Amino acid sequence: MQVELVQKECGRYFENYTTCVNTFPNTWHLDCEKQKYKLAKCAQTNPTIMKIRTECAESFSKYEFCVSQHPTQFELCTKEFAVFNKCAQKCETEQ
Repeated sequence: MQVELVQKECGRYFENYTTCVNTFPNTWHLDCEKQKYKLAKCAQTNPTIMKIRTECAESFSKYEFCVSQHPTQFELCTKEFAVFNKCAQKCETEQ
């Protein structure tokens, strides 16, 4: 989902998650599960975010898979993120 939208709607949870990721750059995928869960729960209550999750599920899954394969090298997933972000922007403009 588009970062700005999540940040706007779930700012506190977004900040906690990103702080955790920055604190644990090599093990964030293990150490930040609680923060990731809370952010996801917040995002589930927003209609635009829910539309993005539904309509962009395939591109988001590809991005998540890439990140899980390269947890310390996000730059390797730029292409997947761009595809997902394009889908998310389309959903936002349709609202």
